[in-house]
Amino acid sequence: MLFDLTPLPAGPVALEQALEALTDDQLVALARNVRLVIDPSKRISPRQQMARALAVRTGLGRAEAWTASERALVAQLVLARGRLFCDELEHAQRLGEQGWIFSVRDEERTQLVMPLAFQLTLPWIERESPRSARVLLAQTSDANVNLLARHFQPRAIGLPRALALEPVLGALVDPGSVRGLMGELGPAETQVLRGVVSRGGEVDTEELLDIERQPLRLQTTTGATRARSGVSFELERRGLLLPLPPNRHCLPSEVLGVVAERQLQRLNARRSASLAALADRDEQPSRAQYSLDVAPLAVAISLVARHKRPARRSVGTPKSLIKSLAKQFGADVAAVELVAALCRKIGLWEPIDVVPSMSFGQLGRALFETWKDGAVWDEGRLVAEIQRAGKGTRQPSPGSVVRDVVIEALRAVATDAWVPYALLQQYVFGDVRLLGLDSQQTRFARRTSLEVVAVAEIFDRVLFQSLFALGALDVAEAEPDAEQPGPLVRLNRRGLSFVSDEPTEVVSRAHFVDDHTIAVGSADSLAALLALSDLVEVGDLTGGLNLLLSSHLVEAKLSAGADPHELEQRISAVCPPSSQLADILFHAGERLQPVQFVPCSGFVWLDDPRLLQEVRSKRALAALFVEPSPPGGLLVAADVPWDRLVRRCRAAGIDVRRDEQGTARASASARSASKRTPVVSPGRRISQSS
Repeated sequence: MLFDLTPLPAGPVALEQALEALTDDQLVALARNVRLVIDPSKRISPRQQMARALAVRTGLGRAEAWTASERALVAQLVLARGRLFCDELEHAQRLGEQGWIFSVRDEERTQLVMPLAFQLTLPWIERESPRSARVLLAQTSDANVNLLARHFQPRAIGLPRALALEPVLGALVDPGSVRGLMGELGPAETQVLRGVVSRGGEVDTEELLDIERQPLRLQTTTGATRARSGVSFELERRGLLLPLPPNRHCLPSEVLGVVAERQLQRLNARRSASLAALADRDEQPSRAQYSLDVAPLAVAISLVARHKRPARRSVGTPKSLIKSLAKQFGADVAAVELVAALCRKIGLWEPIDVVPSMSFGQLGRALFETWKDGAVWDEGRLVAEIQRAGKGTRQPSPGSVVRDVVIEALRAVATDAWVPYALLQQYVFGDVRLLGLDSQQTRFARRTSLEVVAVAEIFDRVLFQSLFALGALDVAEAEPDAEQPGPLVRLNRRGLSFVSDEPTEVVSRAHFVDDHTIAVGSADSLAALLALSDLVEVGDLTGGLNLLLSSHLVEAKLSAGADPHELEQRISAVCPPSSQLADILFHAGERLQPVQFVPCSGFVWLDDPRLLQEVRSKRALAALFVEPSPPGGLLVAADVPWDRLVRRCRAAGIDVRRDEQGTARASASARSASKRTPVVSPGRRISQSS
């Protein structure tokens, strides 16, 4: 059940604002769902009591009880700033009953709303910027929370942390509110703010004191510290600069975008000139290295990996498996490592019933989108697979922004012409988001005990490793007499469809090239292909995906006891079997007869056909045995004890005995065998005694 807040103004929603929009009946129902007793004798209103009770719920503890679909819905809501239009409300019902989310009904659609207080209780979410205001506010100290609360709501005393930070988060996610806060600053505060922006939006205490030109240095065990006054203190009081333990000071990404607007305009003017130069270039190299579609390699890796030792979900892909797969398919180790990590993320290594429902032709785009999200692969780390990092250090590095800037640059070029590497690098490095990125990478490496990866190296890894391995980029070398020597790159047609969100064409179906080779088409289901993992071998990958389905593999499965009808269904889900395979499966089905397993406790030998028919005709005796039984006797039912069998058979005139070897035999008892012959006297009729 979702509690309706219609009508509700646009923008971020505070928890008390959402509760004020509820009717009295809805408020009582919500209190009953969360098992809250509202005390009318308290000085605060029932809605304020409800807000404080809901705000102290631990978001992480509650999230552990949520289903995977509910976690995904909450993640989408957080990434959408707490408001999300949703057509499927099935997974929102349980969250709505507990008051985590509410609904606002439009004329045609329903919008889900999550109050700001609940967003502040949730941990970091994949694909979320680690320097967003929500993430930074969740890490700030209690002393800074009190400082922010006194500025944004001076009369609020003793509020829970989430409610105290609600107005701060609401102001920081609204660009208009951020501009208003910046309008309150003096020239000195503005100068410090721009100095922090020039260093990438994150500085340590020593650097901040240098920007402020403060000569005083107070040293502690964690480094330099400062007095609770001065220019930077005014920024922290307004939430424009957030201190983080032990000695970091960060601009929220929402504030960074507003502060750097003017600087961004100047950089965009220079980037426009670089873009014009890129558009005018049309090199024609004599030799080039063209990338291949990543989908055949991804399916081949998944087919083979399903039969090897599975990788645990919480750790990275084993290096031994990566090297084995790279050697088997003749691919680059780094490319195989990237593709394997992406395949694991979208579920290609999971059981068949949870493999995503997509076609083979849609796999390349799905892998590209998963890589672009940045939750699996991070070129800003020396070891790019994030699952290899410790659980506490899996947030994306600052250098992951280079991936987004490169994709935007390639989307801006939007042509299949060859582009000089140097011009593309100049265009990318002119983005404001890359200002001070080297120093951010150094701090990140120091904080996580990793090696530093320079921004130029991240740019090269995105281009020549990731995009090339995903089949989106071609690489060449300029001619010796070219105006701009060095490497050339080109976004091929496949890459253009990835960055421009063009729909994927699904045109071909799988078919047998010969009696043993299946040429996979773009319209084939991934689940159907992966279901053949124990029947096929991977063939050539250069011109597409070819699977080898030989007769000896099918015969080996049949000899191991596989059902021929089930094998035929799995093969037919991809394409009709060849004539040779169809004959093998048909004859195997003829030789097999249906068999049923029936438990029994023993066997009684009974050679007399007349007595056997008598046992089967009597209901009380027939219940003791299993029908049909083999010739020469009867199978005793599993739940029939020996004494009951002997007693009931003796009552019916049948004697059941066991010999020394334990063999049970049945015969007519002596009383039944010596039946008297009827005697007839004149004038009197005598019947045969029983």
